[in-house]
Amino acid sequence: MTDQPTRTGQQLDPATVAELQARAERTRSDADRYAAVLEDIATHGLPPVEDCTPGEELREAELARLAAQRPAVSSACRYGPRVRILGAWDSPSS
Repeated sequence: MTDQPTRTGQQLDPATVAELQARAERTRSDADRYAAVLEDIATHGLPPVEDCTPGEELREAELARLAAQRPAVSSACRYGPRVRILGAWDSPSS
């Protein structure tokens, strides 16, 4: 066996290689956390509804986070048409 790579192609600069490797590590980490959640659900079942956070609260928290970063983008999301978790269109007033 040789030390030569079996693929030929355009070589990447070291910064790009480092970025790709970091992205791969983040992806692995995210997948591991997701797998741990699925294993926990398989072992213990779903949590009681009372212990869960409603989707609307999660959405509003994410919009607040976005507003701190980019106010114009989050304002457009907040005041435009919304989609509920069930998929029905809803206006901002309800």
